[in-house]
Amino acid sequence: MISVMASERRRWMVLFILILFFVTSSLAGCPRKCQCYRAGPSGDDWLKCDSGRMTAFPRSISRTREVVVIRNNQIPLVPENPFGTLSTTEVRYVFLDNNGIESISEGAFSVPRYLRVLSLMNNRLELVTSHYFKGAHALQKLYLDGNLISALNANVFQEMWRLKLLSLSRNVIVTIGTNAFMGLAELNELLLNDNHLTALGSSAFTGLRDVKKLDLQDNSIQTINNLAFSSLYHLEELILKGNHLNQVRYQWFEDLSQLRVLDLSDNRIKQIVNQAFQQLTHLKTLDLSNNLVAAMGMAKMQGLNNLNVLKVANNTNIAMRDGSFWELADLEMLDLRNTSTRMGPQMFRNQENTTKMDKIKKLMLSGLTALPLDLLSLTPNLEILQITDSNITVIPSQAFENNVNLRDVFLNNVGLTTIEEEALSPLRNLRKLEIQNNYLVSLPSTLLKPYHRSAVICFHGNPWHCDCSIAWLTRWMQRRGARWCVSGRPVCKTPRRKAGQMIWKLSNGRC
Repeated sequence: MISVMASERRRWMVLFILILFFVTSSLAGCPRKCQCYRAGPSGDDWLKCDSGRMTAFPRSISRTREVVVIRNNQIPLVPENPFGTLSTTEVRYVFLDNNGIESISEGAFSVPRYLRVLSLMNNRLELVTSHYFKGAHALQKLYLDGNLISALNANVFQEMWRLKLLSLSRNVIVTIGTNAFMGLAELNELLLNDNHLTALGSSAFTGLRDVKKLDLQDNSIQTINNLAFSSLYHLEELILKGNHLNQVRYQWFEDLSQLRVLDLSDNRIKQIVNQAFQQLTHLKTLDLSNNLVAAMGMAKMQGLNNLNVLKVANNTNIAMRDGSFWELADLEMLDLRNTSTRMGPQMFRNQENTTKMDKIKKLMLSGLTALPLDLLSLTPNLEILQITDSNITVIPSQAFENNVNLRDVFLNNVGLTTIEEEALSPLRNLRKLEIQNNYLVSLPSTLLKPYHRSAVICFHGNPWHCDCSIAWLTRWMQRRGARWCVSGRPVCKTPRRKAGQMIWKLSNGRC
């Protein structure tokens, strides 16, 4: 027995020594004010120095670290060889955000030959030089967002031929020099949003032959050279939202035959030249919202045969000519809210007086005095209908008789006083109905009964008259599984004794 106990003690002692050795070894290479641990599905070796008030880069980063996170400190300089001098270092991910970094020593990131992701967001870098990233050949993602970079000079990224994503958002970039992106032969995504660019020169994006997404949102771009995008043969998404453009020229897009998404919203565009989009035969989404476009006709839309989404909302003085959308046979979503256009089938008709609207699934309109029954009858596959800022007093019983696929109906604040009894009966797939903030005082007793479980009904903000004619609505709301918008519960307006009472709590014992 004694022998067995002694053996057991020896075994526990060995186990204790092994654990102590492991802990000591783990802590030995962990810098002060940092944490070292293994995490993630692959058990990566992490070094984390967050909010440690460090004023200098830690000196003892083990070469076995795979993830280095040093954020929210006060480190003005990334020194030479911060990861040691051995080329066998295993660092793959480095996050140096929010440190106040002003400068980077030459070749600071050249030693970790496996480095894939480098984030330097929200620091104080005023320039980018090729010395900063010398030797960082394996880097695939580089984040420089939120710095003070004002210009991009030639060849600053020339050694980063494997880079896939370059993010320069939220800087103060005013100019892009000739050949600034030369060498980035494999770049797929370039983010330049929220800068101070005013013009794009002819060689701004030279060398970016594989870029698929270019984000220039929220700059101050007024001028685009006709050749600015000419080298971007594989571009699929171009975002020019929130700039100061006043026209759209066809030369801009001549070489962008692979473009799928074009966002020109929130500019000052007054004129779209004829055939401006003629080369964009693969375009799927075009957003022209929030501009000053004066006219839209068939010549403006020429070439957009494969367009699925068209947004023209908030062009308040636009004149929409007959046949404007005739070529858009694949259109699935159309947003015409807050335009002065005459909304009707004539916009989809050609000279033979035939229409193409059968693929439209989402329709967004405003400024109507009645439901556009002629349009609705030509959109059998419509799934979402949204109407705003209108004066539609009645939803007639035949309103949706050709729209059996309609699922979401939004008729908020459109002046409704009446919904006729059979108006919703064709909508077997209804999942949401919003009729709040109108002038409804009652509803037909059979209107919502089929939808007490399948659809969410929003009808608050109406002056409901709570007599026995509305008792059915109370019972409907009290049924198990009934669904309505809890963010705005409907209350009684009249009679005075019930004003302010919630409809679903009414007692209708005398009815």
